[in-house]
Formats: sequence, structure tokens, C-alpha cells
Amino acid sequence: MNYNEEIDFILTGEFVDRIEVPDFPNISKDERELRQYDTYLSFFPIRWVYVLYTFLSEILKRESKEELIQFLKNVWFFSDYNFDFIPPFEHKEPVYRFVQAIMLNKIDTVRRMIGTGRIETGYPFMKTLLLYPFFACRQTLVDKSVDYLTPLTLSAILGRTKIFNYLINKGADPGKFIALRNLKPYTIGLSVNECLLMNGLFHWYKSDRKNKIPNERGNELLDSIILASQVCPSLVSKDHLIDNTIRVTWYWTEFKQRVEDVTLLNRLIPLNPPVIRELLDI
Repeated sequence: MNYNEEIDFILTGEFVDRIEVPDFPNISKDERELRQYDTYLSFFPIRWVYVLYTFLSEILKRESKEELIQFLKNVWFFSDYNFDFIPPFEHKEPVYRFVQAIMLNKIDTVRRMIGTGRIETGYPFMKTLLLYPFFACRQTLVDKSVDYLTPLTLSAILGRTKIFNYLINKGADPGKFIALRNLKPYTIGLSVNECLLMNGLFHWYKSDRKNKIPNERGNELLDSIILASQVCPSLVSKDHLIDNTIRVTWYWTEFKQRVEDVTLLNRLIPLNPPVIRELLDI
């Protein structure tokens, strides 16, 4: 499979190389590379999802439990896994199909699968017997991890705003945070709002950066942020937004600099006027 033809969230070393660093006086090569890497870490959840997508796509190629086990045995980080605990493939296949549908932005598939009652909006899909061991092993290998992925946080990371809004309207909890571990000396907790902004910035960084984030896309992201914040007001509380220890402010202030029409951000003010004005200086 050529993953490049199917998805819009590829994040490789080429992305890091294209990150521009302002020409500060006397900045060294090492410091420039460090600044590039630090920006890359701000998009690490997208990289994590990309790795998951490639693995999930390989799982879905297998048509039986026997084929699946043989594939997993050939993947070296599964060498010590107890395959006796793998259930029949058809028991978990709907979960994998659902996750893949979010990744590929197939909202009709998401609606249909939730409509059948086979999938819950808040399903903790990382706890399935195939995906959780994969992430446990990857955490050891790369020494960095993204924890607490849910269908809603996944759709936020990938900027799937229609799916995101649909899941919230079906009862998904926007108060669930993802946790970024070992990127910094402390765990970074990001809400769905920061994840949505992350995706908008990711695509801006991937572009030629000559044009700012267009108003149409900016409004899509703001619609979802407003919806999530109305359901869960703590997402725009002072305790969360004005907290230097978790660096969520970067996503908001960077988005302000990159959006085509900065007056769009005035739509956020009613969510928490003093905090939003302080955060975005508007």
C-alpha cells in the first residue's frame, strides 16, 4: 500500500527540515536544529497517529486470525507477545474499521457504524488486544508516547471537524485530554481544542507558508472549538489556558499569527471573555 496516496497526515523528517526558524543574530546551527525539533514536538500526536495508521492498515489486510498472528510474529516488537489471548479477528474488526474511517475522514461510515450500536462514541479503542500492545512496545522503542486516544481526540488531532461535531452531538465527552509523555520533563495534557488548532497549524507548516490559514478553514475549526467548549467549559478555563507548565498557549497564539483574518478569533471571546482576551491579546 502506498500510504502517501490515501492520507493527509504524513509527518516525516522532511517536515522537520522544512520548519523555518527566524534568523536571530548569532544563532548557531545546533540551536536552529533544536528550535526546529521543538516545533516538531508540538505536532508529535500527528506523527503518532500516522504510525498507528500504517500498522492498522496492515492488520486490516489479514482475513483470518491465523494470518493476523503470522503477521504479528513477523513484526519484531511482538516477539514476546502471548498470541493465545488474541480473540477471533471478527470480534475486533469493527473497532479497527471505525478508527480507520475517522482517519480517512469517512463520516458516512462513522455515522453508519454508530447507528448500528456496535460502536460507542467514547470507545477506548487503544485498549483492544492488538492496538494496546503495539503502543506499549512503541513507547519503549521511541521513548515518547501519546496516551488516552479516543474517537473524539483522534478526530481532533486529524482535523476531522464534521466527524468531531457529530461525535459530540452523539454524546462523546470533549473533556477527555490526550497525554504527551516524555516529550518534556513533564507530561503535557492537550484538550481537543489544542488538537484542532494543532491540525490547522500542521497543514499551514506543510504548505509553502506564503498564505495564511483561510477563513473557511479557520471558521470550521472555531465552530468545533466553540461546540466543545460549550459542552465542557473547563476547556477554556484559566486553569487550563493560562498555565505555562503545560504550554497549551503555544497552539492558540501561533494560530492567531497564522489565521487569515484575526478578527475571526473574536468568536471565541464569549466562551470566557477575560481569559480569552488575555490569552490572545484581543
